[in-house]
Amino acid sequence: MMTSDMFKGLLTLFLSGLMPVTIASFLLVRRTKKKAEFSRVVQMLAIADDEAEFARDRVTEQYASSNYRLPVLFAWLMSILGFYALLFGADLVGEHPGKANFLLTGVFSGSVEQMQALRLQGMTVMTLAFLGAYLWSAQAILRRLNAGDLTPSVYFSAGIRMMLAPALALMVSHLSAEAGNVAVVRNTLPATAFLVGFFPDEALQFLKERVRLFADTRRAAHALPLSMIEGINVYHRARLAEVGVDDAQNLACANFIELVVRTSFNPTQIIDWIAQARLYTYFKDDIVALRQAQVRSMFDLLPATRDPAALQDIADAAGLPASRLRHYCTLLGSDLTVQQLRSFQERLCTLPRRDDGTPPPPDADAAPPAEPAA
Repeated sequence: MMTSDMFKGLLTLFLSGLMPVTIASFLLVRRTKKKAEFSRVVQMLAIADDEAEFARDRVTEQYASSNYRLPVLFAWLMSILGFYALLFGADLVGEHPGKANFLLTGVFSGSVEQMQALRLQGMTVMTLAFLGAYLWSAQAILRRLNAGDLTPSVYFSAGIRMMLAPALALMVSHLSAEAGNVAVVRNTLPATAFLVGFFPDEALQFLKERVRLFADTRRAAHALPLSMIEGINVYHRARLAEVGVDDAQNLACANFIELVVRTSFNPTQIIDWIAQARLYTYFKDDIVALRQAQVRSMFDLLPATRDPAALQDIADAAGLPASRLRHYCTLLGSDLTVQQLRSFQERLCTLPRRDDGTPPPPDADAAPPAEPAA
């Protein structure tokens, strides 16, 4: 018994060791590469000296070693507690069998066997939700480590996810008692709890819909989810949320240089996302029709600003009024942000390419690229 407990304890420390190991790897190796990569991006985009200096200071400040102590410790502690509950949960539930527990049994009451079943169910869903949250966080951390973008906030996010997911899964478990076919629901609870760890926002939305007290009947602005932007997946959404970009409207108004500084996304990719978001913010659900007409971003409409026939063809293909497209094209022509993004895009497109399609690192002694012609 003692040998088994010792093995579980060592396994807990080993599995939770991802947090300190990844940050050590980043600070010792990847951080230096991140700064070098950022300097190359600044030179490629020919960003003004004052803006470039400010951006470099932001990068240095963001990745300072002292900023990682508390978030890494928090995520590591949550990992240890979660794996301890996962490996020792059966032993914990076995103590005081049938005793009511505020978390595991809620307000339910019954026989000793029923209460013990509820305790076991509660511990199961909590630990599996933690496991789902941990695996999601591990993938996110490793992706960010590989991209050289392992900021302190990712550890705070991981710790909060590992703390929030078990609580949400437990609430879903308590609500399952109201389901029509209780046996079927309980059989799916382990898988449901695991998925709650991956998608806690969806679980929270489910709880809000089930508890009518929190149903929001007020009129709200049109939802503009980032999931409608091509190329943005769940990990991208999580990263953008860390810099205050929660929906397409936020992305459409985001500062391109700030996103380049604060994230590891390719500059060309960021420009494309912003261009899509601007089109989506204006046309909303009609973006689907525009995409079917081969218009996926605002840049695809720029040629039509000087060609009424092309604009009419797009309107006919998308089934939209030509006047609406014409009005948007007028806005594009007078938007300085669009011109700036177009300028950055042209710089990136005119750079020589490597065999793998990526721009080569510029010569440190070379002059910055010339400004594009007006």
